[in-house]
Amino acid sequence: MPVREHGRNRKGDIAEMSRELMITLLIVFPALAIANGYYFTGRLSRMIREMKVISSSLDMSRYRHDASLQMYAALAQIVLLTVPLLIYVYGALSHILRFWDLLYMLIPSVVVFAVGKSLKRTERRAWNMPADSAELERERDHVVNVWNTRPLPDWKD
Repeated sequence: MPVREHGRNRKGDIAEMSRELMITLLIVFPALAIANGYYFTGRLSRMIREMKVISSSLDMSRYRHDASLQMYAALAQIVLLTVPLLIYVYGALSHILRFWDLLYMLIPSVVVFAVGKSLKRTERRAWNMPADSAELERERDHVVNVWNTRPLPDWKD
């Protein structure tokens, strides 16, 4: 028999606290994803604004460094955007979350998607950043290829 305290069911209180925590996390993780996107896109934007053209090996080194940061940020995004799905599935299967609590996952996801689409323009500008020489252009193209096709920055061929 559940323990009652002043006429209340403690098990029900715990379930309600769990539900509130899960709903909070369904909102917090996408918010963290948005912050992650803005922070690292801001860094990339600053590099584009300050460098304008890849004109030396030092510039290429900075370009590679910022591309690496973007790649790690993308991996963090995967985690930040997967956790709410796992929380919802667990909460629904445990009968802690209700069907309509799905909106707490879907609405932030739509916002994250829209923000991500707008931030992608900066990334495209970085991919097309001009280079002073054919050699630097080839190296930039290689970095962009790795950036778009591999999960981790590995600049070797």
